[in-house]
Amino acid sequence: SCSINTGVWLKKIQSGSIFVTCKPENWRPSLILIENELRKALLYGFTDQELSIFKKEYLNQLENAVNTSSTCESQVYVGQIINSLSENIPFLDALQNCDMLKPLLEKLTKESAVKEFQKYWSCHHRLIGVSGNVEIKNAENEIKKVFEEAQAIVLNIQKDEVLMAFPYESRPTVPGKIILKEEVKEFGFTRLFFSNNIVVNLKKTDYKKNSIIFNINFGLGGLSVPMHQE
Repeated sequence: SCSINTGVWLKKIQSGSIFVTCKPENWRPSLILIENELRKALLYGFTDQELSIFKKEYLNQLENAVNTSSTCESQVYVGQIINSLSENIPFLDALQNCDMLKPLLEKLTKESAVKEFQKYWSCHHRLIGVSGNVEIKNAENEIKKVFEEAQAIVLNIQKDEVLMAFPYESRPTVPGKIILKEEVKEFGFTRLFFSNNIVVNLKKTDYKKNSIIFNINFGLGGLSVPMHQE
């Protein structure tokens, strides 16, 4: 997984950071991929496809914030208010934020996106770190060597790619059959027993508006079977 952040610390220090989580043995290709993708964006900008995906995902975040705002936890609002005071900027609720950003998002172009992106990433200073349960002999030199190898790779201009659908399992041809329905009045939920041994505890609440919370538990498999009865 990967995340990217940019901002201005104490209103003076402009910075950006990229965090990648990977298996210990994959730190080298992961570092190469980060360097290549960042340099590719700085050299060639973004594709129409990338901009379209970003707009859809960001708009979805804005709209979800509005839909769930009435049951948003108070500590979230406290954090936003404190941040507004420390940064000397107006506090906006989810609806105000969406109304302000949605028109800007619709007008966003590849050119303007690249221009803003370059403000944070065009500098040549890079602080690189590898942490976790990975052992690297002569770590400083090895990390530097991998990064320099990544910089030596010649990059081609970006092109739109064929998007792959998420590999969901196919929809079952035979729907699950409820064989028993039990009301647990003490705790206010319904327990459903299916013919394939799946048990669902269903409880409708107003804790979070427009949200569905799943908690799925699996058995221990062979670990729960007595010895010599596997």
